[in-house]
Amino acid sequence: MAESINIAFSGFDKAIMEFGHNLHNQAGGFFDGFMRFITVFGDGGIILILLAIGLIAFKKTRKIGLTMLGAIVIGALITNITLKPLVARPRPFYDESSMFYIWWKAAGSVPESGYSFPSGHATASMAAMMAFFLAGNKKYSWTGFILALLIGFSRIYLCVHYPSDVLFGFIAGIIAGSLSFLIVWLAYKYLKDTKLGDILYNKDIITLFNYIKGKIDKNKQVKVANGADIIDTNAVAEKDEINNVDNTNNTEITNYNSDNSVVVTYNIDNSKEQNKTEISGK
Repeated sequence: MAESINIAFSGFDKAIMEFGHNLHNQAGGFFDGFMRFITVFGDGGIILILLAIGLIAFKKTRKIGLTMLGAIVIGALITNITLKPLVARPRPFYDESSMFYIWWKAAGSVPESGYSFPSGHATASMAAMMAFFLAGNKKYSWTGFILALLIGFSRIYLCVHYPSDVLFGFIAGIIAGSLSFLIVWLAYKYLKDTKLGDILYNKDIITLFNYIKGKIDKNKQVKVANGADIIDTNAVAEKDEINNVDNTNNTEITNYNSDNSVVVTYNIDNSKEQNKTEISGK
């Protein structure tokens, strides 16, 4: 399959990659650092994921953040899990005898591993920005596509992807972003009157933190109260047991001698048979 794609897109790929290499030459490598910086935004989708999580933290932007995060995950499933191992297309610089290898070296030899088709950077960036566009205010959210296009072109400029890799990555990203938007829209619609829906709609990160903290503190107080009841019960039982022992061991016995004197005996310890006798005359 990889060979078929190479043949089908050979002219398209060569023309755009040559444009990128000519831009490098004519600018004297001026854009090399900028392209390496831009491409970092798509590395593993980490920065985009962190951005989505930051948006999720606040209720006003939670829907956008959830849509972006879902889009990145769906895009990874389409590209990294399914298409890359299925197509198994080598990267442009794989063949050291090709012009693409020379262009890759000239652009800075940015190290990359794994298969080339489609571009994971292009997929993640377009998925996130498609989600941002659909879930956000379209008056401003369209600007996210500029970042996605820059990330895609940086992959071509650095010769770590064919233009066709980036093109199909963009297509996968558009599909992922649209699917994620639909899923989140349905979730918001059908969870509106549930406890989970209340969290989605009404709680920002601070309110949610205080809510969870309050639940934990309440559980701790219940446990402490229950523990105190057990301790108090045990203490009463122990006190009763001690009193019973004292009552048993300290017994007053009154006897009358033949001379009408009274003998009062206190049994201090039955086990040791120690007696104290008080004799009083009449």
